[in-house]
Amino acid sequence: MEKQRFSKEFAPEDLRGRTHFISLNKANKLIENFHENRSSLIPQNLQDKDKEVGILPYSETFNVKSILKALQQKGCEGLRIHMGLNEDFQVVFVLRAVDEFGEDMLSNPVKPIMKTAKLMSFSAGADEDGLDEGFSLDDSQRVPPWPVVSQ
Repeated sequence: MEKQRFSKEFAPEDLRGRTHFISLNKANKLIENFHENRSSLIPQNLQDKDKEVGILPYSETFNVKSILKALQQKGCEGLRIHMGLNEDFQVVFVLRAVDEFGEDMLSNPVKPIMKTAKLMSFSAGADEDGLDEGFSLDDSQRVPPWPVVSQ
């Protein structure tokens, strides 16, 4: 089956068949293109606000513990990255687990997939994070930190 970048419908077999790997050169080029064109993506009337709070981040970082927890939800087939907008008018990335039908998983408990010395195992019900229902990931580390203070 030919893999398509854009589709009107979710295709579970397409998601499962993708490796998502790209070369380091391609990754670097995509990142470089974004960095070079970032300011042009922000409307002129928001340029001052961007200098104040950094509307559009260069990247956001999530820790492995949180990502593993999202992936360990029973029935999880992948992660979807949503674009969000916080109260400071900053674009944020919200990660949600998706099921085999491509639906956001909003209320599945976490079940252990594997137990090793290096990976935490999670069980259904409330945990140290107080999560007893479905959850999404945000609160990432933005790059660069905003606001940027000129020296």
